[in-house]
Amino acid sequence: HMTNNQIENYTDKIRLITTYSIALGIIILLIIAGALVYHFWLKDKIKRVDQENNNEPVDKNPEIPNYLEEPNNRLKSLYIILAYALGFYILGQVISSIFISFYLRANGITDMNQLTSDSPIYINALCYSNFITYVVTLILIIIVSVKVLAVDIRNFSNHPSFYLKWAGLGFVIMWVLIIVSNTLVTIFSNGISSTVESENQKIITMILTSGTGNLLLMGSVTVLLAPFIEELVFRKGLFGIFKTKTLLTVVISSVIFAGIHVVPACVSDIIAINTGDATVVDLYLEAISIISYLGQAFALSYTYYKTKGNIIPCMIIHLANNLISLIATLFI
Repeated sequence: HMTNNQIENYTDKIRLITTYSIALGIIILLIIAGALVYHFWLKDKIKRVDQENNNEPVDKNPEIPNYLEEPNNRLKSLYIILAYALGFYILGQVISSIFISFYLRANGITDMNQLTSDSPIYINALCYSNFITYVVTLILIIIVSVKVLAVDIRNFSNHPSFYLKWAGLGFVIMWVLIIVSNTLVTIFSNGISSTVESENQKIITMILTSGTGNLLLMGSVTVLLAPFIEELVFRKGLFGIFKTKTLLTVVISSVIFAGIHVVPACVSDIIAINTGDATVVDLYLEAISIISYLGQAFALSYTYYKTKGNIIPCMIIHLANNLISLIATLFI
């Protein structure tokens, strides 16, 4: 039932999406090609030159414990990831479903069709259930990672200047990459939408601005619980399962971290397109929002790599970034 102007506008957006998608595809292929050239040719060549010149890598901070080289941390890391999956995607979801059902019934809602996504009752139920999910997940992860976390805290307290230096450097790197990634998102959404915001961020913003109680609960999740959980899972956990920890591990963990914030919404959009509740434009805008997360993810993973596997600096960076984002959401 679109008018001719609406059809023409939609067609123009589809043309832009096609052009942008081809450009992004070429960029990704070039990056992959460059990585393959480095891995199969340049890396060995550089290594041979270094060996010929006796340029062996020197550890500039030999006194800093290197958790990345521990041989027995793969199983511990796997437990952290499994605890996250169990808490966030299984137990948390079951508990949340039961809680939301009881909460809605307590407020006289027996039919979900009576609610809209911006209904105060629905937003409250979503906020409380989200908080419960994070608390359950946090408890499970602490149970399996308490010893690992204690080691990082002890190492941090023994060498605070080194770790705080990297917390500061990592934060600067993050904000430089945030500016770059947001610029890229703006370029690749030009002519399609004036703002690009992931579904994940839309939900957070909606809850944060829906009342003082929700602000306190969601604020604690955003600033405290999420950084703690996500750093243990996507840095400590993901890095630990790799046999060798290199810059490739930094990239892989960054892509997984960014993807977990965007891919579920993309899947929902694909399903919604088939039912007529979403368009290709919606899917594209959600998909390119992954660029915004990639800059943050790379800075955190790189900091973890440079601090030899200590998670505390990453938690500090993540917490500070989310706190700034929270303040910006409320006041801007």
